[in-house]
Amino acid sequence: LQSSNLGNIGIIYEDERNYEKALEYYFHSQKIEEETGNQNGISRNLHRIGNIYKVQKDLVKAEESYFKALKIAEEIGDKDHITMLTANIGSLFLLRKDHKTAETYFTRSMKIAEEIGSLDDIKVANLNLSELYQNTNRPVEALKCYKAAMAIKDSMFNKEKNNERPTTPKIRNFIRYSLTKRPLLPEYRMFWMFMN
Repeated sequence: LQSSNLGNIGIIYEDERNYEKALEYYFHSQKIEEETGNQNGISRNLHRIGNIYKVQKDLVKAEESYFKALKIAEEIGDKDHITMLTANIGSLFLLRKDHKTAETYFTRSMKIAEEIGSLDDIKVANLNLSELYQNTNRPVEALKCYKAAMAIKDSMFNKEKNNERPTTPKIRNFIRYSLTKRPLLPEYRMFWMFMN
């Protein structure tokens, strides 16, 4: 639980673009996951750390983190996480203009997303492939993937609207509201100071 809370605080710092603080919390969370042997937690923290390195344009460290995370996700059979990781690895290769390798990872991400029926990941895979095809002068394929992604986005929006499912910003606002109504434990005081 403590590791999860630290990871969640890292996510908030990441959302606020305070990448150094986010890394600090992710590494702290990672240490706890390693001590407890939680392979899923280790893989997800490595993924988050890789995301920060990617934003910071440290593609070597991002790739290293992603591949470590992918290896663990494959070992434990976490297909949902494999889908996200292969998409991120593909985007690294796209940044490096290694289009063939990027396409391999984007296609793998799409295949697994379709296997598990993850509409959000299918949408992301289509957007990634659309960008790749656009960059490699394949406008017909780019448009096809883009339209597929937008159709899924519209479908998901309508489903969410009909179900009135809370979105991430709504959840974060609820957390902020909840924190104002309860006394804070010492380890969360710093978190609360940041939020205000």
